[in-house]
Amino acid sequence: MKKIIASINRRMVIISLLLLAVFVIVILPIVNGVLLRKLHTALIPDMMIFYSPTILNNLAQIYGPEGIQVYIQSKYWFDIIWPLVYWFSLTVIIGHLCNMMKQKGIALFFPTLALLFDWGENTLLIIFFSRYPQSTGILAYVASVLTAGKWVSIALSLVFILMYLGRIRKKRLQKEEKNHNE
Repeated sequence: MKKIIASINRRMVIISLLLLAVFVIVILPIVNGVLLRKLHTALIPDMMIFYSPTILNNLAQIYGPEGIQVYIQSKYWFDIIWPLVYWFSLTVIIGHLCNMMKQKGIALFFPTLALLFDWGENTLLIIFFSRYPQSTGILAYVASVLTAGKWVSIALSLVFILMYLGRIRKKRLQKEEKNHNE
């Protein structure tokens, strides 16, 4: 872990932020536009925090057979790449901040947990929608727990980033004040 944190530099932070920006500004709107047209709704389980088998069944009815296939296909390509992009960005940013603060990097656990929760969620949603209209209610409940876990892990990653930035800012202000008083 220490070697990983030590290897992260500003160049990697800039690359990760540019990659994240390209995805958020360009690719996400394109993918969401395609999904919106094909699914006939903006509702997708990935963006919810909790859902039930009833909600997923209702979404499947709204999506229709063609929409279900589009949704499943998006899981096979986009929802493999996008979690890697946000995982890389969050990991590099947290790692760089830990490096600056000489912290151990325990917070790096949260982006990795988000990635694993996201991929688990995607796998279960593929199975759920592939088997529709067969009942796979337990998959919906487990997928919902994984979705919530993903969002909590992402939120905790962002909290750590803000907390680390606050600490760095505080140390800089204290250093400036100390230099000013001398």
